[in-house]
Amino acid sequence: MRVIASHNGTAATAHAFERMAAGVDVLDAVVDGVSLIEDDPTGAYIDFMAQKYLGSETYPWGKPGDERVTIVIEPTSTTKMG
Repeated sequence: MRVIASHNGTAATAHAFERMAAGVDVLDAVVDGVSLIEDDPTGAYIDFMAQKYLGSETYPWGKPGDERVTIVIEPTSTTKMG
């Protein structure tokens, strides 16, 4: 399972919603199996990742009003790009 932190309004989030609505389990034609998109109003996941990879207590590039989401992917297959 993979979890991606994003926010509403990005291409990745829009693409994931579009594919889920169409019943196609593809995210950016790389990983099949988008399983869940969850709201993350507190930004807990992106803050966790900022601590882990940046040593920062909170995500430093967040903007007030960002609507954070997490995209949970359960891979079923992958497609090699290039």
